[in-house]
Amino acid sequence: MKALGEEDRAPRMIVLENVCGAITSHDGKDFAAISAALSNGGYRFGAVVMNAVHFLPQSRPRLFIIAVRKSSPIPHTIVANGPEVEWHSSTLVEAYSKTCSCVWHCK
Repeated sequence: MKALGEEDRAPRMIVLENVCGAITSHDGKDFAAISAALSNGGYRFGAVVMNAVHFLPQSRPRLFIIAVRKSSPIPHTIVANGPEVEWHSSTLVEAYSKTCSCVWHCK
């Protein structure tokens, strides 16, 4: 990501998918490191916990982090003013509180 940015080829959008344990692994340091890398790389980002049960007959919660270049517009209709219970678990909200780089803090 850093090398692509230095070559002026950074992607406008990045989507990361992982297990929900990435939020709390190493006492939250892994999520903080991802947050810092995205923010320092010139991205605004947000994360959601999405469960497959909303779409399939199985429960499989996953963490999705969506990052957009700070120079790229984000439609206001998809930016949350704060956490939404269905998509932002209490664990995720707590992790957000430890970083200021979340989309809803960067308006």
